[in-house]
Amino acid sequence: MPERNKMRIEEEIISSIKTEIVDFSSDYIETLIDSGVSDGIVKDIPIIGTVLSIYRTSKSVRDYIFAKNIMLFLSSIDNISAEKRKAMINKLETNERLGMKCGSFLISVLSKLDTSEKAKLSGFIFKKYINGEIDGYNNLKLISLVEKMFWPDIKEFALADDIKQVSRYIIDNLISLGLMTIQEVGTVVGYKGGPIGAVLNDFGKVAKSTLREYFNNDHCT
Repeated sequence: MPERNKMRIEEEIISSIKTEIVDFSSDYIETLIDSGVSDGIVKDIPIIGTVLSIYRTSKSVRDYIFAKNIMLFLSSIDNISAEKRKAMINKLETNERLGMKCGSFLISVLSKLDTSEKAKLSGFIFKKYINGEIDGYNNLKLISLVEKMFWPDIKEFALADDIKQVSRYIIDNLISLGLMTIQEVGTVVGYKGGPIGAVLNDFGKVAKSTLREYFNNDHCT
């Protein structure tokens, strides 16, 4: 993506989050992208027109997925007041601990997501931040986690009643991603696939409860 387009989209996604958002269904999104027609609703949301224009110029699969991801993400937070969204975005952007531009982060992640399910899950996580259910730091860490993990692994981790039921290779991945902390290798037996002494840390617990809530509420259907 040209740098000029990237900077424009980074600004527009923040502007869109702060103002009015439309709830796009998956079917409507696909029809909108494929039809080449921008209706009145889309014209009121600059970022949608921008990503559709990029796709219609390139006709690349990557840009198609990116456009869809943007719309699915925004749809996930449509029923929260614009005033509340604006306040929480401003809080996130002035968070010295994070030290990053929210728009740049979101566009970077959304452009890499390989499934529409991940875009909807990322929107669900962001919505929990806006509602004050998770803090800004864990919000961005969780969205980054969604991008890095394989979708079936996310689901297995989220829905396991006991972390010891999770496959060994997923446990290894959770450790590398900072969700589990090794206590003493080889002393705790019971994890599927082999022994390892590791437990969910604070971030891992937040991740598991958030992801489990998403799947239990049938957001993925």
